[in-house]
Order: sequence, then C-alpha cells, then structure tokens
Amino acid sequence: MQCIMGALLGLGSLIIVESPRWLLDTDRDEEGIIVIADLYGKGDIHNPKAREEFREIKMNVLLQRQEGERSYAEMFRRYGTRVFIAMSAQGLAQLNGINVISYYAPYVFESAGWVGQDAVLMTGINGITYFLSTIPPWYLVDRWGRRPILLSGAILMAVSLSLISYFIYLDVSWTPTCVVIFVMIYNAAFGYSWGPIPWLYPPEILPLSIRSKGASLSTATNWAFNWLVGEMTPILQEWIKWR
Repeated sequence: MQCIMGALLGLGSLIIVESPRWLLDTDRDEEGIIVIADLYGKGDIHNPKAREEFREIKMNVLLQRQEGERSYAEMFRRYGTRVFIAMSAQGLAQLNGINVISYYAPYVFESAGWVGQDAVLMTGINGITYFLSTIPPWYLVDRWGRRPILLSGAILMAVSLSLISYFIYLDVSWTPTCVVIFVMIYNAAFGYSWGPIPWLYPPEILPLSIRSKGASLSTATNWAFNWLVGEMTPILQEWIKWR
C-alpha cells in the first residue's frame, strides 16, 4: 500500500504546476498568469479577478526585491528570532513524545497489561481518537488563537504522560484501562494543538521574502527530530529497563 501511495505521489508530481508566486518572482510572467487564470478565471487570462491577483502578486514580488538580498545569512541576520521560533515549534512538536506513542503504541499497551491482539486493538482505537481530535482546530484555531491552543495542549499532554507513568508504576488491576484512557487523552491533546499548529505558525510569522527558506528549515527540523525520537526510543527504553 505504501508503494502504491508513493507511486501516486510520483505520478502526481509530473502534472503539478509551479507556484504562480515563484513564476512571477523569476520573471516568468506569462506562465504565471496562465496558472493564475486556471485558478481564478477558468483559464481566461483576461478574467478581471485573475488579472487583479496577478497584479497584486507581482507588486508584492517587486516590493520584496527592494528589501535586498534574501540569502540564508541575511535571513538569520534580520529574522533570526522568528526562524528560531519556527524551527523550535516543529522540534518541540516531536520532542513532546508523540511518536513514541505513534511508533511504539503496542509496546506501551503491552507494558500496561494489554496482551497480543488486545494491544493492537487498543492501538487502532487510539488512532481513531487521534484522527477525530484533528477536527476541532478547523473551527477553533481562529477563535481561540494559536497560543492558547498550544498551551492547553501542552498542559493536557504533560498531565496525561505523568499519569500514564504513574499507573504503569503502580501495576494494579485497573492499570491497563487507565493507561489506554490517558494515552487517548494525550493523543487527542496533541492532535488538536501541537499536531497542526506548528505547521501553521511558521508561515504566519515569517515575512514573504524569506518564507520559503524559513518554512523549509522548520519542516526539516520536524523530520530531523522525528528521526531522532524514532531511533533513540528503543535505546532509551532498554537503558531505563522498560518492561
């Protein structure tokens, strides 16, 4: 199945069009207006809305050129704090432990007392809970704001992880049930907060002139820490004598 999805992505990349903003930024205006017309004017390059969008993007591109050089060095010199926030948001989204649960959920449930197929079943139910938790941000992100969502999610995740550890330590008859409940709460807390918001935040705080560079660095940070968590978790579990 993964090979099929990868093949579909590869085939899709052959027909995807370039970003109109990038085309206008590289002075390929004719290609840019065609893409914009396809998006806004059903292919009509004389469509008023398409022409207005073209002028607005081109004007912004020209204004940004007046800001001067847009190299990585200049980006860090002028916007170092913003880039650091963008990168750290993605890094912390991994270091909060979500992929320990995502990658090793059956082992976590087995350590709590769920055995064999029951552990796999709980993993599936946990995945459904995770998916459902990503729906509320569609409606809350602009009502609550980014910061309250991140803070509330962090608090819920910290409390849930602490209680998971405590119940596993107790190792009593109701430990399996409590662990499943708080793993689901933890995943749901991540799903509505630190899951989506770190992807939204970097493009919002970075100016257009360096947005592509800053966003790419934040994304690279996410996957770098994703790899680190995935590789180090088994080693650390062995080191701390994880059951």
